[in-house]
Amino acid sequence: EALALLGAMHLDLGDLVKSEAYIRAMMALPRPIDKPWTHRDGLYGWAGETLWTQWLRMAGDIKKADNIERARLKAQKEPTISIIHPTRGRPEQAARIRKLFLDNAKNPERIEHIFGMEADSEDLGLLGRFRHACSPAGQLGQTNCVAATNAAARASVGDILIYAQDDLAAPPLHWDERIIEALGGNVARPALVKIGDGLRDDDLICTPCLTRKAVDRLGYGGGIYFDGYRSMFCDTELTWRAIKNKWVVPSDIVIPHLHATDGHPAHETTMRSNSVENYRQGYDLFCKRNADYLEANPNFAPEIEAKFAAFK
Repeated sequence: EALALLGAMHLDLGDLVKSEAYIRAMMALPRPIDKPWTHRDGLYGWAGETLWTQWLRMAGDIKKADNIERARLKAQKEPTISIIHPTRGRPEQAARIRKLFLDNAKNPERIEHIFGMEADSEDLGLLGRFRHACSPAGQLGQTNCVAATNAAARASVGDILIYAQDDLAAPPLHWDERIIEALGGNVARPALVKIGDGLRDDDLICTPCLTRKAVDRLGYGGGIYFDGYRSMFCDTELTWRAIKNKWVVPSDIVIPHLHATDGHPAHETTMRSNSVENYRQGYDLFCKRNADYLEANPNFAPEIEAKFAAFK
């Protein structure tokens, strides 16, 4: 444990020589038969691997790091989970959310966490040491959480994909096991687990949690959302498709969303993503692609148009 802490400290300092020495020494030690009081099981599994793959990424061997992490998930006999985490402009907060999800998981060795970022993002300086995927070059310069989300989703290998974001609170203890239990252990079917955000009491699902089969059936090329959206209304379309196809699985799982509408400070990225321009773009695209929803919900369009009138 001491070697792991020293290795992590020198990673943070950017000293690749000393961090490699400490991490290799940590990995060379055999798992103790009798656990000393300081022993942490994670160091002999996902946590130790994470330190090593962080070092590999900082040393420039991203492909090898990705292969190690993919191999760990593919070797699991039980269902695996990929956390899809678009982020921009607050890397320390994003790294904290990653730690909360892994710390509160029952089986973190069965989980991969992938950050979705823009290729020219300053966040790469800190978050590039973790598993990540970058948006296509054509999206650079845009605050486009959909492109970042889909880039991470397409790089994932888990049986279940769950969306995370920078302004979440800690997930409940053993959240991963609770998701699998909600699915009845059957992850080979198209399903979307309804996870609450602590704010909404309607049908809209803002924290998607889908099986791989559902992602394939959506037809978005491996993405969670349709690529044409920038941010707004992408989750409305996803929710509607899931309801139509009878994929929605109820659950009592809540991962609180610390949203500005509930009195929490609004980050610049959130404000830009939720701009009136993006709102209009998303609404127009949603209406174009989901005529059956408008027919089934005649009050929807008048209510949204009233909001646009209020914006003016």
